[in-house]
Amino acid sequence: MVKVLVVDDKPSQVELLCAMLTTIGVECFAAYSGVEAVNTAKQVQPQLIIMDWLMPAETLTGDAATRQILADHSTHHIPVIACSAISNLEDIAYQAGCVDCVSKPFSLDTFI
Repeated sequence: MVKVLVVDDKPSQVELLCAMLTTIGVECFAAYSGVEAVNTAKQVQPQLIIMDWLMPAETLTGDAATRQILADHSTHHIPVIACSAISNLEDIAYQAGCVDCVSKPFSLDTFI
């Protein structure tokens, strides 16, 4: 089973995406801050991380969390997809090391 870490500071967004992904057989893990994302990535070793980009700086933004995950020897191999409604997401997500980005609102087809 594919393990995906879904990161968003809004629990409703995490619940929605996890509900969508579990319908196609994905095992979802949740993190509600950048700090939690870094720690969970180390523990769970997911095959993919879907990272909200706009999270409070005091708990690590999506950008900062992604950079920490990709800089750590135990998690640098995990692909990260940025997920946000900001207009210049592609530019900043790729600079941080993301493999792709998805604009909100999204559909299940986007992630499939």
